Amino acid sequence: MNLNSLIDTIKRSIVTGTSADVEIHDKSLLSGVLAEDDGDGRPFYRSVFSQWKFDSADRFPMLMAAFRTLWSLFVAVVSLFYMMASVVMLLFTGKWKDRSRSPRMNAVIFLSVVIGFVVMAVLIVSFFFKNVLLFSPDNHVNDAGALVMKQPCGKEHYVFLFNTAECWANTGIDVMAGDKLQISASGAYYGRVQDLALCAKRNVELPFAWNNPSRKVSAVYSNHMDAMNKASGLCMYRGEGARFGSLLCQIQPDALPCVYEDSGVYMEQLDMDAEEGVYASVDVERSGKLYVAVNDIYLSDRVKSELKKSAGYKEIFLGDSTFSDEQIDMLKENAWFNDNFGEILMNIVVIRSNPGDSSIFPYGIMPRFYRMIDDWTSNDWRGLLVSLSYVAAFLVADFTVGYVIRSRRRDDDGMNEGV
Repeated sequence: MNLNSLIDTIKRSIVTGTSADVEIHDKSLLSGVLAEDDGDGRPFYRSVFSQWKFDSADRFPMLMAAFRTLWSLFVAVVSLFYMMASVVMLLFTGKWKDRSRSPRMNAVIFLSVVIGFVVMAVLIVSFFFKNVLLFSPDNHVNDAGALVMKQPCGKEHYVFLFNTAECWANTGIDVMAGDKLQISASGAYYGRVQDLALCAKRNVELPFAWNNPSRKVSAVYSNHMDAMNKASGLCMYRGEGARFGSLLCQIQPDALPCVYEDSGVYMEQLDMDAEEGVYASVDVERSGKLYVAVNDIYLSDRVKSELKKSAGYKEIFLGDSTFSDEQIDMLKENAWFNDNFGEILMNIVVIRSNPGDSSIFPYGIMPRFYRMIDDWTSNDWRGLLVSLSYVAAFLVADFTVGYVIRSRRRDDDGMNEGV
């Protein structure tokens, strides 16, 4: 009963001299929301599965059906709290009572949700100001000569320049199990330094091209391509897809030395393509320091025995098929690393699995969420545009389907009325 109806009832009672029952309920909006239900008394949890429906009368029927499904899930969560409260009351009083129409229960849930949202907003703002806007940068050079640039939320950038003549260069970067590495590189090197002097003196072309480890397809010896493919088993890394001249990395604790022959247990080949902007991604499985090298031939006992057996290998790698076994034994293990000429500049991004004490949320939830948004908005514009295109296509298809269903229904109704 609204105000005008109440005034009309009072006037009619005065004129006719008859009595009329008037009942006035004066309550605030909050008390109306939290008060007991005057409906059919159906428990709140019974409406969980009745929320979802596909209504073709909607302009976007599939989208609205998805929203109703999400609302059903929300109702299910709230109903769970109501049922838990009813179970507690049953244990203490011995009577089952639906708590969904309890003003006290509704008030507790309502205030808890409001307070939770306020606290969450304050924590998010505090995190953004403390750990992002007011983040204290720490730029320095570590003991190995790598430039360190720390960023918010457990993300660190390193720039490291290493000489390809060094077998397993120590980057000075300490990583922990669970961290993730993103590595890109630029530069090139030549695998036989004496060729540079001889070819420059004779003014002739180099026998093979400069090797660029930052490309997926490595340069190979132009004059001995088949032989180099067969000799890939002599390189340090002999795992799946191994190729001469690729960039390698391994992680070893301080107490353990680097390994010089491996099939993929400790060493990992970094496949990247600088021209396509593709970087190598490494999931750290053991804690230790990061070492890098090029996939060249390390003259271990196994490699020396292979050279002794093959006159073709002697001709290709030693330049003389009559090289004696005693001369091969005298070669130093890293001799074919020492004659490499060139440097590789590496950009290494370390994403820490544990952001540290900078997070005010448990388990690093906010730093991980921030890093996900930052990567999505700064690096994945193509993916963002594709996602928006999919959303637009879905909305168009949804609207079209709803329009066709509504048009057919109107046509059917018109035909039925005509009959």
